[in-house]
Amino acid sequence: MAKTTSRTRGQPRGTASRTIGFRLKNSELRLLEQQAAALDIASPHELARQLVVDSLREAPQWSYLAGIIQQLREDVATATEALLTKAGKVSSQDAHKWVAETFQAHALDIESDQDRLA
Repeated sequence: MAKTTSRTRGQPRGTASRTIGFRLKNSELRLLEQQAAALDIASPHELARQLVVDSLREAPQWSYLAGIIQQLREDVATATEALLTKAGKVSSQDAHKWVAETFQAHALDIESDQDRLA
């Protein structure tokens, strides 16, 4: 009888790994197969594994980028309010109200995107 191990191909001896499995819809599986073929990866399973590993390693980067984007949005909102007021087209109260309403609506979209990516 053949000896079974939890070591995967290319893994150094003594480093065991665990198998993780998940199901995909047929349409998602076809897409994975197409992408694997386009990337010249022999197995869609290997591509799925690589996508998961890459995603786990990139997660902290997404959080960092989300923080930078939020700071940029705040800077643009401040600059917009100043420009509207200095141009003399609206009062400072109207400029503040417009910026708050406009940028708040978009901030909610970004927050939901951050939650989805987390």
